[in-house]
Amino acid sequence: MLTWKGALGRSPKCGIVSPAYCVYRPRPGVNSRFYHYLFRTISYQDIFRINSTGLIDSRLRLYSPKFFVIQTIVPPKEEQEKIVSYLDTQCAKIDEIIDQAKASIEDYKQWKAAIIYEAVTKGLDPNVEMKESGVPWIGKMPVNWTISALKNLCTMQAGKNLTSEQISTSGQYPVYGGNGQRGYYSAYNADGHFLLIGRQGARCGNVHDVTGKFWATEHAVVTSATKVTNVCYLYYLLIAMNLNQYASNSAAQPGLSVGNILNLKALLPPINEQARISKFLDDFCSKIDVILTEKQSLIGDLESYKKSLIYEVVTGKRRVQQ
Repeated sequence: MLTWKGALGRSPKCGIVSPAYCVYRPRPGVNSRFYHYLFRTISYQDIFRINSTGLIDSRLRLYSPKFFVIQTIVPPKEEQEKIVSYLDTQCAKIDEIIDQAKASIEDYKQWKAAIIYEAVTKGLDPNVEMKESGVPWIGKMPVNWTISALKNLCTMQAGKNLTSEQISTSGQYPVYGGNGQRGYYSAYNADGHFLLIGRQGARCGNVHDVTGKFWATEHAVVTSATKVTNVCYLYYLLIAMNLNQYASNSAAQPGLSVGNILNLKALLPPINEQARISKFLDDFCSKIDVILTEKQSLIGDLESYKKSLIYEVVTGKRRVQQ
């Protein structure tokens, strides 16, 4: 059992259990819900880890003989039930606030995506004359904008491979993979202002704006704006294009073909209008990102408080009143 990673709990249902798990039934006088809370605290996870066997963390297992000899606290049955009732109520309240915060985050993300899409496809002037673009994902567009293949707006080149052993937790130059920064390396293979597009995996097509000297791995597509394109506008354009939808699932994991992506149809506003759009979106998105950070921080604080509350109550450091 991976109990040291929190892989344990009470199941109220009957069913089939994987051989990777052990099934235990509580003795009379034991409320299994109380031990569901107690054994998932950090203190007990540390105890379980110490008593687990295996060569590396991912294979550590806690087997029944060692699990059974671990000492634990045993409050009176009535107090166990009182603790469980209290924690069920308090945790439900905390979880409700967390769920509301997560839902709010999704709403803000959708609003942010909608504003980005509208700005890069329709511009900032609500009264501008529009025309049909002939491209389904764009729809109507300003009359003075043009449609062009993405290869005319930018160039793309995959980065170079680094092994995990070559990537350090600190160093001179950041290393970027398909999902953002992975660590540091002693050399760089890009210097300037670029966009990095994730090339493989479930999140392929995500876009990162990177400036300076860095190393891009083979999972990141290093994208440079051409002379007709503002790199900041290109960043928001690629986000609006939702490149992940063009991933191929023919291999072991989803992946993007650079050749296919470069042939996609994209919007090309006048260069001065691109700058205005990117400035507007920079300002708007920075405000939304502040709100998202605050809400993520709230969720983190609530989750930490919940863990602390459970620990204090199940260990008797905070007594539950009648």
